[in-house]
This record gives sequence, C-alpha cells and structure tokens, in this order.
Amino acid sequence: MTLNNPKMWSNALPPLAEFKVQIAHLSPTELWTVKNALKVLHAAVDGQLNSLCRINRLPPEILIMIFHHTFNPVNDDDDPWNSSILDCAELTTMTHVCKHWREIAVGAASLWKHISKSGPSPSLCLERSRLSPLLIHAVDTGLCDLARGLLSSGRPIKVLILYFHAYYDPEPLRGPATYLETLHLSYYVVHGQSQKVPLFDGQTPVLHTLTLWHSSLPANSFDTLTRLAVYDVPGRPELSTILSLFQASPNLEDIILVAIDITLDHRRLPVVHLNHLRTLYLGSVHAMCAAGILSHVSVHINAAINLQTDFGMIIPRSHVSNDISRFAYWHATDKLIIIATGSSSAISMTAHDVKEVTTQDCVDILGELPQAQITELWLQSYFESTREELQGLYSGFSSLTTIVYCIRYEDSYNAVEVLLDHGTSDDIPLCPALTTLRLLILAEGALDVALIRNFTGSRMQMGFPIRKLIIESIKPLPETEEIKGLVEEVECKVVDKLPTMAMPEICMRRREVHGLWDRWLWGWN
Repeated sequence: MTLNNPKMWSNALPPLAEFKVQIAHLSPTELWTVKNALKVLHAAVDGQLNSLCRINRLPPEILIMIFHHTFNPVNDDDDPWNSSILDCAELTTMTHVCKHWREIAVGAASLWKHISKSGPSPSLCLERSRLSPLLIHAVDTGLCDLARGLLSSGRPIKVLILYFHAYYDPEPLRGPATYLETLHLSYYVVHGQSQKVPLFDGQTPVLHTLTLWHSSLPANSFDTLTRLAVYDVPGRPELSTILSLFQASPNLEDIILVAIDITLDHRRLPVVHLNHLRTLYLGSVHAMCAAGILSHVSVHINAAINLQTDFGMIIPRSHVSNDISRFAYWHATDKLIIIATGSSSAISMTAHDVKEVTTQDCVDILGELPQAQITELWLQSYFESTREELQGLYSGFSSLTTIVYCIRYEDSYNAVEVLLDHGTSDDIPLCPALTTLRLLILAEGALDVALIRNFTGSRMQMGFPIRKLIIESIKPLPETEEIKGLVEEVECKVVDKLPTMAMPEICMRRREVHGLWDRWLWGWN
C-alpha cells in the first residue's frame, strides 16, 4: 500500500476516541515518545504542505530577486543620487518564516552585503555576505571605524557612505579602494599636510560617483568619475582648486555644486573642457561665484545647465556652440526665471533675490545669448516692467516668429501692449518676423478680445500680419468671431493643463538625473 492511498492513513490512525483509550494506559515516558513522534510527523506534513505553496515552487534565484524587491533604498536626504544601498531591516525576519526561506535567504550572499544602522548586525552581514563586495552606509562612529578596518583588510567595498560628523577629526583615508564605485563623505575635513594626500592614495580605479558634504577636496585624478556632487566646501577654496578637480575628472557627465563659496583667483586660469558633461547644477551660489566657475569651463552643445543663484543673475557662456532657439522669461515677486533651450542645448537660471533685478538687467544678460537665432519667446504675465524695458527686451529678437504669453489677470497685457508700438521711425514694428501669437489664459475673463483685435489689426495695416492666433485656457472662453477676420488661422481650446515650452528631454526628468534635478518650467500653471 502506497503513502498516497487515503485508506492507509485511515487504517493506520485509530479514531480519536480509541486513541484516547490507548494512551490512557501509557507511562509518562511513553507519552513523551508519542508526543515527539507526532511532532516529527506534524513537521513533516507542514514541510510538505509548505513546499507545495506556489511561491516556494519558484527557483531559488527568482525567490532571491523577490526578497531584494521587498527592501527600499536607505533613506538619506543628503545623498543626491539614487542610493543603491538597501534598508534590509526585515531580512532577519524573513529567515524566520520557514525552513525553506531561511535556507534560501541565508545562502544568498547578495542579500547580506548591505550594511547600515537599521539593517542586520554588521557581524552577521559580514559572515553571510562571504566575499561579496559590500555596500556600507555608516552614519555613526562605530560603523565608520568598521568601514575603515574593512578597507585596511582589503575587503571589497563597492559603495561607501561615511558620516564623520563635525566634531570628528578623521585620519586620511589610505590604501587602495580597488572595488569602490560610489563614495560619499560628510565632514571629512583633514588638516595640515594630510590635506594634500589623495583619497585612498590615488588608487580608485573604478570610482564613478563622488559626493562631498563639507569635506576637503581631494587631490586625486579620477579617470573613471562620471558623477560629482560638492556641498559647502570648508575654507573658501580658490577657483583654481575647483577647476583642478574638474580637470582631473575628464569623463564627468553630471556635476552638482551647492552652497559653494570660492575665492576668485587673480591670476589667469585656463578653461577646462568638459566634453562629456550632460548636466551641471549650481544651487545656492552667489552670482559672482557662479560666473567665476562658468567662465572657466566649456561644455558640449547638448549639455543642460541649471543655475539657482542668490544676489544677482548671469547667463552662462559655457557652451562651445549651441542651438538655442526658444527663450522663456518669468519675473515673479519672489524669483526670476530665465530658460533658453534648443533641440539639444538648455540653460535654466533662477534668481531668488529679485528685489534689485529689473527687466533691463534681463535685457543686458540676454546679450549673452544668440538672440538673432531665437524664434520663440515665452512670457509670464506677473511682472512689472516699463514700456522702455520691454521694448529693449523685444528689440534684439529679429528672427522671432512666435510669442507665447501666459496671462493671469485681465489687466496683465503690458507685454502685448508694447508690441502695438511701431518700434522705429520707419514704421517697422518690434519683432518684425512675428507671425504667431499664442495666449495661455489662467483666469476666467482674462481674455481681452478688444486688445487682441487692435493688435492684430495694427500689424495687418503695417504689412506685418499675425497669421496664427492660438488661445488655450483652463477656463471657458468668450466668443472670438470678431478676431477671426484679422487672422488667417484662429485656434481656441479649453485644456486641463497649460502647455510648457518644448525643451530637450533631459530637462523634463524629475529626480531621474539626481535628487535636485526637477522638471523645468514647473510653475506655468
């Protein structure tokens, strides 16, 4: 009789009433023997049932992948890059679910290579990760000391985040870091002669990501470095020191500089060519510092530059060549935003202290851009500018074919009213190549049909007609029949969200590039 025959079990196991009678005559020793036998039988049945669960019938490799996906990256607000260190706090719990899961989890070295304050004990991780390259997130002295000891022993480390804290005076990081790909140092401030010592004696052959928070700038040559983030360098380093770091990292693709206060060298400095640069982000930087840095670097045509400056504004001239053809200007009460883009090139500049910034300042810095090749101008209505300032803004756009005007209020048409002026004594209007007017309406009743009629009629009489009028609104629109006779093509539509200026795809990747990179033109709505 086989085990899968139900009759075998019905015959082998007596009814419960009979079983009670039989065990009533057993001694304590015999009862314990029966109990242990039943435990073994019960465990065997449970184990067999467990093995029949669908998840446990998966190959071990698939189950390990599922385990990996249950962990989130370690939460670190100071790390701008997408962290690859996982918070494995629940890993030990997984090993207690069942024997099968425990065998799989304990045997998977890749699950135990993540060491952090919230994860399993470091000693357990070191034992079970075997020789897998480690990923260490050290936010306290104990883990920092552990990481340094592992480096000294030659244990492979792939990702290393070290927080030394302001009160800690660390010894220089020495010895080769052969496997290190990502390094984040906070408050790594070394003093004296050791400040000139390269990190890990200059032996970081595969390092591709470096983040420095209030840390000394290294003297390394980083041939493989592609991502660099520097925050609040202590001691106001000279501009030449920043440039030396760039020059020593010829393959940089993404750069973050935040709260950088530098000493501008008085000697002549060479321009550093960042031929592989994809994005450059400068945040909380004085305009003079930003100008000093950007005037000494050159970038490829398809690089995107995002500036967040205090006390002034600049337009970088870092592109060796550019294809900029679109320009956006937003002057609000608390900030000023300028964006210039083409099919490849992209520049965004936000000035957060705009009390002293005027439209004329924008006209002046606009001279740093190739105005003659700009064909599309986007304006936001919430700014106060004189007629003369706006005329100056328009005067350089000789090739402008399209103006897009975002209108918040019914009386915010000053930028359109200026275009009613002929502009020169020869009756040549401002923006003579203009053929398309596009209005983005934010508020109900904000469309001034009479003004638009006067404007389009004036351009027609002067021989410079507006051929296309596009009106998009998030509120219902009034009738526009009286305009249609003055413009060849009129398009009116109600939309859920107002459009934004076209720009390279890299500009629209929110937090995909890094944690500080946001979608450009986020506030048109």
